[in-house]
Amino acid sequence: MHATHNNHSEVVEILAPHEHGKRSKNDRTALMIAAEKGCAETASLLAPHEKGLADSRGSTALMIAAQQGSLEVVGALVEHERGLKDGSGCTALAYAARAGHRGVAELLMAHEKDAAGWTVLMCAAALGDTDLASRHLGEKGQRDRRGLTALVLAAQNGRGEAVELLVKHEGGASGWTGLIHSAYLGDAGAARSSLHEKGRQDDAGMTALMWAAHQGHKRAVKILLEHEKGMRDKDGNTAFMYALRNKHTDIAALLHEHEAPSWTPLMCASFTGDIEAVRMHLSDKDKKNSEGDTALIIAARAGHEAIVELLDPTDKDGVTALMRAADRNDLATVRELAPLQAGRRMSGDVTINGWTIYSGTALMRAAARDYIEVVRLLVKKEGGMQDMYGQSALMSTARNGYSDCVRLLVEKEGGMKKSDMWGNYEQTALVLAAQNGHSKCVRLLLEKEGGMKTSNGWSALIWATRNGHTDCARLLCKHKGERDVSDWTDLMYAACIGNANAVRNNLQKARIKSSDGRTALMLAAQNGHTDCARLLLEKEGGVKGSDGRTALMSAAEHDYLECVKLLLEKEGGIQSNDGLTALMYAAEKGYLECAELLLEKESGVQNSCGQTALMRAAARGYPECVKLLLEKEGGIQSNDGLTALMYAALNGHPDCIELLLEKEGGMKDSGDQTALMKAVRNNQVECVKLLAERERGINRDKLLNIAIEMGNGEIMAILSK
Repeated sequence: MHATHNNHSEVVEILAPHEHGKRSKNDRTALMIAAEKGCAETASLLAPHEKGLADSRGSTALMIAAQQGSLEVVGALVEHERGLKDGSGCTALAYAARAGHRGVAELLMAHEKDAAGWTVLMCAAALGDTDLASRHLGEKGQRDRRGLTALVLAAQNGRGEAVELLVKHEGGASGWTGLIHSAYLGDAGAARSSLHEKGRQDDAGMTALMWAAHQGHKRAVKILLEHEKGMRDKDGNTAFMYALRNKHTDIAALLHEHEAPSWTPLMCASFTGDIEAVRMHLSDKDKKNSEGDTALIIAARAGHEAIVELLDPTDKDGVTALMRAADRNDLATVRELAPLQAGRRMSGDVTINGWTIYSGTALMRAAARDYIEVVRLLVKKEGGMQDMYGQSALMSTARNGYSDCVRLLVEKEGGMKKSDMWGNYEQTALVLAAQNGHSKCVRLLLEKEGGMKTSNGWSALIWATRNGHTDCARLLCKHKGERDVSDWTDLMYAACIGNANAVRNNLQKARIKSSDGRTALMLAAQNGHTDCARLLLEKEGGVKGSDGRTALMSAAEHDYLECVKLLLEKEGGIQSNDGLTALMYAAEKGYLECAELLLEKESGVQNSCGQTALMRAAARGYPECVKLLLEKEGGIQSNDGLTALMYAALNGHPDCIELLLEKEGGMKDSGDQTALMKAVRNNQVECVKLLAERERGINRDKLLNIAIEMGNGEIMAILSK
């Protein structure tokens, strides 16, 4: 951009392939800057790399060049950007005509006439060229892509002579009545004589009062005010707004009490783009007019980006007004801000409903909150964007089970992959939905993402079955894409979905393992299919997966009691590669009945870290399981000397502490710390209250030092008693 600003075309040629697409603070690309400065050679070098990009108002480099009247730059860009339209539906041709650049308009007519729907007469009218218009009156009555005639285009661009010529030929076709014509000219007498035509609107929806206000004809405004006040054009503008926009302040003041009594000075300044006046009235920024619009909405609708920044500035983390509006589900504000700020990314990160977004967009923030209507609006502008780790809005909705948002996003974002912060894993939205058991989302995503794998070779089907989501697994098993990428046997598919007859017919494939090391028996147990597990038990019972897990562990982890009963005799007591048992899986999930079945065979066992089932139950806060396991496992310490009481204290489970305190109170870990010290370090106030009487005297200096370090006054008071 620095090279472009200084018109160093040789440097631009070197840098363009590497730095193209970057934007300045005011949302301009290097190509737009070249167009604005009239640097044709630099624009030619940049065009292949940055063509088609638009600024926050929808203007392309060609439009900017046309507005400036730079014939050479327009010539360099027209082949790259012809026919493109801004947010109002205008092409570069309209920009040139509006600015009165005849040579540029003539060049663009050859390229954009069809895109704009303009005839030569329309171009002449917009330019105010009555000679050219006279020669093309045969085109009268035709309308452009926005439904406007040459007469309306001439009037909108202030081409009085062209209006006088065309009103005789197109007045009726354009909806121009005698009253509208009189108001446009400011002929108060003629306007008074034509009041029988009051209330009629032309092709743009403008009334006689609006045209009088637009042109600054105060006498005509006074005559028309009582008859047409409050009417709106096709874009929602009133006569007051036309007067304000065109800086006819005396007329705006006259119309204010009739059409906009609830508009504050801040709103008026925001509409006209008066930055100094906005600064003077910032204290009114939260006020709303009778239509519910704030100054922010009015400024955004008018396209005044600098004023939007004054009213609701982008913060140090790059969070914009649009993002904040999306966060609070403010649809009206989002609608007006989107043309100005959509596509921007914050520089920091934010966690919403358990999903962390890194340098994300407004759409991602709305999707993470399940704000359906905001998502519907923003997907048109931000759909397909990914954060710095490849996460999309669709992924957050799939992970959280927001099926309505998934439906809105899947067309634009289906098929994308994300990586974690270390660059691996490559999750898809379908995998996230399957991992978390959201079958409605799985159904919506299957067509676009079925068969895609994560970097470890696992498909959504494998993730669904590993997490015990039977409904998702059933859906995925039926999808050809998922079956094609899986190394599962027919026996495994049958066991997974609970088809006992198919299991019986495929028993010859027993003892085969999938790529993630599971057997058909494990799949049956993991999904609670007892009939299938019974058929497979003889051939596959006792077989361990690649991680050392058994079918019994899978059944216990998902609380399938009947499967646990069936498998207990053959697989009870087996430990995984990490030393885990079925009892540990049941205890850490709080599955009391499964734990009761497994207690006799597996209690007292420790995993590779020295943890017991009791410790895992205490860490997760399941007092019923703690009560069950306490007699057999109370007092055991892990490899680091931790007890179940310490795990409960660390994680803030006072109900478990009450059960464990008598048996384990006063014990210390290998770092000479008690459960009380761990509760203090983690600011677990209720746990501190329970532990203090028993343990406050143990290594008191160390305890108080920890308390001082944490700085919790309530805890200090408890320990001082």
